[in-house]
Amino acid sequence: MRKLIGFGTILGTLAFAIGCSDDNGKSVTVTVDAGTTPAVDAGTTPTVDSGATVDSGSTVVDAGPPDTGPATCPTGTKPVATFKGDTDLGNGQSEQTTNIRLTADKDWELDGVVFIKAGATLTVDPCVTVKGKVGTAASIVVKPGAKIMAKGEAERPIVFTSGAGTRHPGDWGGLIILGRAPVNQSTPTIEGLPVSAETTFGGTIADDDSGAVEYARFEYGGVKLGANNEINGVTFGGVGSRTSIHHVQVRHTLDDCFEFFGGTVNAHHLVCTSPQDDGFDWDWGFSGNLQHLVLQQGLFDDEMNGFEADNDATGTDLSPISNPTISNVTLCGRIMAPGAKKKFGMLLRRNTGANIRNVIAYGFDYGIDVRDAKTHLRANSTQASGPTLSVASSLFFNFTGAAGTNGAFPTGSQANPAIGFNETSSTEQAFNEFTWLSEAAANNILDQDPQLSACKDPSTPNFNAPAAMYGAAGLLVTKAATPASSLPDSTAKYIGAFRDASDKWATTGAWVKWTPEGQ
Repeated sequence: MRKLIGFGTILGTLAFAIGCSDDNGKSVTVTVDAGTTPAVDAGTTPTVDSGATVDSGSTVVDAGPPDTGPATCPTGTKPVATFKGDTDLGNGQSEQTTNIRLTADKDWELDGVVFIKAGATLTVDPCVTVKGKVGTAASIVVKPGAKIMAKGEAERPIVFTSGAGTRHPGDWGGLIILGRAPVNQSTPTIEGLPVSAETTFGGTIADDDSGAVEYARFEYGGVKLGANNEINGVTFGGVGSRTSIHHVQVRHTLDDCFEFFGGTVNAHHLVCTSPQDDGFDWDWGFSGNLQHLVLQQGLFDDEMNGFEADNDATGTDLSPISNPTISNVTLCGRIMAPGAKKKFGMLLRRNTGANIRNVIAYGFDYGIDVRDAKTHLRANSTQASGPTLSVASSLFFNFTGAAGTNGAFPTGSQANPAIGFNETSSTEQAFNEFTWLSEAAANNILDQDPQLSACKDPSTPNFNAPAAMYGAAGLLVTKAATPASSLPDSTAKYIGAFRDASDKWATTGAWVKWTPEGQ
């Protein structure tokens, strides 16, 4: 996490405006490129807003019945429609005030920042591709009380990508979902948006419902708005537990893949590929459940981590204290040249709590850093009240500068520097991560190579350990913890994100894509 999100002042340009009705018969406005002809569902009756301007020859119709398309997404050229809200807010921003549906008969250009207003639902059909218009900070912001229903399928995914011919991280923004679940800030808001009841987020509705994002891919986002100020691939602000998030990949983003600002949202089967900052980031009192997570770091050189965790920016005791439950994770790091900026499998700091189990952290400069006094108290379980911090039944291996067993944990003037960091500094206060992880009750594995060197391959990664490490007698099973009952799959009693050597959920299906940057 570099910062909270901000939007610059960017002007968007609209062309032909057309009015149409959504599934509920409400009037909505989208824009269509000149000469395009949206497909007409059989039996529908066109409806046009009074006074709307219609491109010559185009036909505007009701979106039709629920999608029942082919088994895979069709290929070929589609007409292009521009998605922009029905109310122009200026400065390249607009608001969608009524329900709208993006259908798969056309590709959609996302022009500028589009807010989905409370009470409205944005529906995105399977096989839809949304292309962010470069230079407009193109982003979708789902406000508290609004919904996004983006429910793709494994072979019919929804793709949010760059509209550039040659794509790069930061070409467009990302998806921001804001809800009404608890956050430990009094008036949290997204930097750069006007402060109002609709642009702040959080509340008391722990089971708030912001819709669903399933079998979807977000790529080449994270637009840079200023120094150290980029948008994440997918951002959750005060999102509640009734929201459905699973099988989502973020790849080649300029900032974090997934960031959770408070809230109680649960998510599973998340893939983070080649971010230029952290993989999974939480703060502001996040207390959701996360399971089956995969990170593959790229070759970008920055202070980027698998997990980066805070209660808030200054480590206060504001409630709720961050306290997620996380299990079944594979974090694949990419060690850079000597002297490069350091990367941690887990950077746990600023008074966070967490219940972390069944993680493989492989190939980082440092396996874990528990930083600052309040976080140490939570790790030592000596906090008078509130959440504790625990990391158990996890495997740490293959860090830089190694000289100990299997090269994992060297010794020296600083205690085990390859697993912790600068143990004698003022922020560390002699907290020894190696000793903490080595406690018998923690049941961690600190001297076993999971043989995951192929997890770094950008095109054909292999995140599975050899078969012998699974099974009834395998180390990844015998040392594993039973996942908490609150997690989506409490039967996933194995270390890492994969049940066995043949479990390929993160590399199978059209919803995930593994290619180097630009492809």
